[in-house]
Amino acid sequence: MSYIAQLRTTDLEQALDFYTNTLGYKLTFRYEDFYAGIDVEGQVLHLKRVDDT
Repeated sequence: MSYIAQLRTTDLEQALDFYTNTLGYKLTFRYEDFYAGIDVEGQVLHLKRVDDT
């Protein structure tokens, strides 16, 4: 069994900029404007855009 961490964010663009440009991790996929995957030193991290509420 394996697990994938999913972080929620209200600003996907800002989160992607931070993880890729600031920390240097690689964007592995993106699904429209609300979901993306990042390779964090061999581990998968998913980012999901959510509403402010």
